[in-house]
Amino acid sequence: MKLYHGTTQDNADAIESEGFFGSELSEFTDGFTTTNDGVVFLTDSIDEARGYGDVVFEVELLNEQPTFFQESPMSNAKEFYATVAQLRTDGIWNRVSS
Repeated sequence: MKLYHGTTQDNADAIESEGFFGSELSEFTDGFTTTNDGVVFLTDSIDEARGYGDVVFEVELLNEQPTFFQESPMSNAKEFYATVAQLRTDGIWNRVSS
């Protein structure tokens, strides 16, 4: 499943040189899951991802599944999160727009 992550130019440069760094889970996700290294928010819509920054990455987990947490309140896009550990061990990502 191909998903998308929108971010700023500065964050995109850091992702390309160092990999993803995670955000905290919050009331916007399930509110109960904890992780040691945070999560990366993803969507199935490239247009939705563009709303989060000037740069969009296409992200794919090869063997694992991201966690679904909601349909976007702005569109019918589905929103997911994956842990940083999942992305570092099972993910591939490429910048698709800037």
